[in-house]
Amino acid sequence: MAQVVKILCNKFGFQITGRKGMHKELKIGTLKGVLKLAKVDIDDFAKYL
Repeated sequence: MAQVVKILCNKFGFQITGRKGMHKELKIGTLKGVLKLAKVDIDDFAKYL
């Protein structure tokens, strides 16, 4: 989860406004949902993993 947040903030310009209920692991379906809401292409995101 922390890696996903770092990538979204550092590479895609998002900001953290709160951290409540964060888990260590993120299921793939949840990640896809987050990227869809953020309008970030999964292939663009995968370049930074």
